Amino acid sequence: MLFNSIEFAVFAVVVFFLYWFLGRRSGRSQNIILLGTSIFFYGYADLRFLSLILFNVIINYLLGLSIRRCKSESKQQLVLITGLLINIGILCYFKYFNFFYDSIIDLLAVFGSDFAYSSLKILLPLGISFYTFQSIGYLLDIYNEEIEPCDDPLAFATYLTYFPKIVAGPIERAQRFLPQISHARQFDYQLAADGCRQFLWGLFAKVVLANGLENALNPIFDNVADQRASTLLVGAFLYLFYMYCDFSGYTNMALGISKLFGIRLSINFATPLFSTSISDFWRRWHISLSTWAMDYLYTPLTFIFRSYGKAGTMLAISITFFVIGIWHGAAWAYVAFGVLQAIYFIPLVTAGSVNQVNNYDDVLIPSPVHALKMLFMLCIIALAFLLLKTESVSGTLDYISAIVSADLFSRPEKFPGMLMMIFALFMLTEWLQRNREHALDIARIALPYRHIIYIVLLIMVFGLGEFDNSAFVYKQF
Repeated sequence: MLFNSIEFAVFAVVVFFLYWFLGRRSGRSQNIILLGTSIFFYGYADLRFLSLILFNVIINYLLGLSIRRCKSESKQQLVLITGLLINIGILCYFKYFNFFYDSIIDLLAVFGSDFAYSSLKILLPLGISFYTFQSIGYLLDIYNEEIEPCDDPLAFATYLTYFPKIVAGPIERAQRFLPQISHARQFDYQLAADGCRQFLWGLFAKVVLANGLENALNPIFDNVADQRASTLLVGAFLYLFYMYCDFSGYTNMALGISKLFGIRLSINFATPLFSTSISDFWRRWHISLSTWAMDYLYTPLTFIFRSYGKAGTMLAISITFFVIGIWHGAAWAYVAFGVLQAIYFIPLVTAGSVNQVNNYDDVLIPSPVHALKMLFMLCIIALAFLLLKTESVSGTLDYISAIVSADLFSRPEKFPGMLMMIFALFMLTEWLQRNREHALDIARIALPYRHIIYIVLLIMVFGLGEFDNSAFVYKQF
């Protein structure tokens, strides 16, 4: 049940009325409704794995309580390690077993083995990468005494299964989410109105831009050998733009829906296409994943490797981005994606500017230096994201080699002019609104002008939107 479908529209309306009319008397009633509808939402998508997420809820709830009840640190460590092994083990089995199995068979073939086998086809449960990382973070936070374990099984189950974030995040922290559902929520018209605006902006980004760009890109990536180098170059940039519109569109819809229930989810994007360094990019792209990796991987690793100086910092970055890369999928292309991100950090580590913040929030027009840095970042990020598209190192290398050819400076194939114009206006709006929570945060604008903006966006959504190509790209990760 995708956010941009008729089924979801009906579902959301029903949940909204149940939540505010039947559940308004108590927080517990509201949580029961959210839990019940979230289980329905997940089961509707894939009933086969409903038992898996419910097992995840039960086991992590009990593990969290056990960590705190243990009197000695050694017993707490034992419970924590058990929890990590269970969560990581389940994730590895469903997401990586095929990859490791096929890789071992390929390695044996290199040494002359003619072992006959059939590839295993283990299905990937919906949202497993997201709710597994939430569970791991929850256990680590309890062990590190940053939060108390949740002793309300209803609240904890609601936290892990909450339907706006179950498909593709954000990876929500327990200490941010649980306090919001510990009491009855009161309907906030301003928050709900802002949620509707944010949902509309996400819907526009998804069905008009992301789906339109995907339709324009498919002929290019399906027939790379027959394309001009200039067309392939433009296609690499457009794929990055497609990824941004698709994933940020999903995130804005998720955050907007959640606001309708009086719950704020974490911001997951902060205009990353305007980044001026690789560290700036990862502070702005998929923020919930990058901050999770920063808190639970990078920071502990820097303490472990601190005696090695800059080499230790680089090692911590490399391990962190290896995990981020493999988190995206079970293939060598995703490993290469993480490794390439780590390589991009080498100049920053050498210069000692990994944590430097590039601030251009108070300027209307970026300086030439800032503009060149943004363009350079778009180039290297577009290069890296080709690995996510081709899902093959060799395929990416073939694509790049096809770009570096004699006709690089020839005229590229024409792309839909209307789509390109709308995307340019989209990016201009994002630039002008970069200091806001989302680009359609326009409550300060007079009501008649807001209505005009809403009408124009709705006309484009239903007049130009591609609803028949609806799957979100990060759903597969």
